[in-house]
Amino acid sequence: MLGRPRTNDHFHWYLTIALPIVLFTDFGRDDIYVGQLHARAQMEQPGCCVIDLFHGAKPFAPACAGTLLAALLPHTPPASVVLAIVDPGVGSERLGLALQLGERWLVGPDNGLFSCALSWTDERPQYWTIRAGTAPVAATFHGRDVFLPAVVALTVGDTDGLLTLADASVSLTHSLVAQCAEQDRRVVYIDHYGNVITGVRGAVLDRAGEFSVAGRTLCFAPYFDAVPPGQCFWHVNSIGLVEFSANRASAAELLGLICGDRFDA
Repeated sequence: MLGRPRTNDHFHWYLTIALPIVLFTDFGRDDIYVGQLHARAQMEQPGCCVIDLFHGAKPFAPACAGTLLAALLPHTPPASVVLAIVDPGVGSERLGLALQLGERWLVGPDNGLFSCALSWTDERPQYWTIRAGTAPVAATFHGRDVFLPAVVALTVGDTDGLLTLADASVSLTHSLVAQCAEQDRRVVYIDHYGNVITGVRGAVLDRAGEFSVAGRTLCFAPYFDAVPPGQCFWHVNSIGLVEFSANRASAAELLGLICGDRFDA
C-alpha cells in the first residue's frame, strides 16, 4: 500500500515503496537497447520494478507513438514513472522533459511524444527539464544515460540536481497538441495479426457510422466472428481506439495499409 504523500519542492513523494517504471519505446525486442535500460535501472536502484509496456512503436514517428502511448496510459499503474522514448532527435538541442500528471510521471524527449497524453487528460500537468548527471553520456543513447537515471530518481524521490522546474510555454513542444485534440485519422500501429489501430478515439463515435478505407466501406461490428471470415470491419479495441480488422485475416494486407497512412471517415 502506498504511503501518505508529502510535499517537498513541488514534488509529491510516496514514501513506503518505490514507484514502478513503465517502458514505452521504438527500440524493438531484437536489438541491444531494451536490455541496457533494464540493466541501468538495476544498477541505479537494485530490485526496482520495471514493466515492459511496449517496444514496437513506429520508429522516428513521435506523433503515431504518442497517440498509442496516450491510449495505453490508463492501463498502467496510476502511481508510476513512464519512460517513453521515440527520439529521432537524440543528441540534438531538444530538451528532456519530466511531466507530472496526478500520481503518474512521464519522462522522455520534448518532441511532441506526450502531446496526446496532455490533450486527453483532465489533470493539470507540471513540467520539469532534465539535466544529465555526472556519469558519461552517449550522444545517441539519452534513454539510458540521461532519462533512465532521472526516472529511477523519481521512483524514490531523490532528484537532486537532475530536474529543474520549467516554464511549459517555453520548454514544451506544442506543435502536435492541436492535432491530437482532434480525431487523428491515421494508422498509428499494426499488430502481428494485421489489425490496424488508428488514432481515432472510439468513445464518441456512432456505431452506425462507416469508414472509407482504400476504396472499401467498413461497417461496425462488435467482434471478429460477427462478420464472415475474410471480411473487414471496424470496432473499438481494448484501449479505446478505432481498429480496422478482418475475421481470421490481416486487415492491413486486405486494405493495403501501413503505419502512418491516413484515411477518410
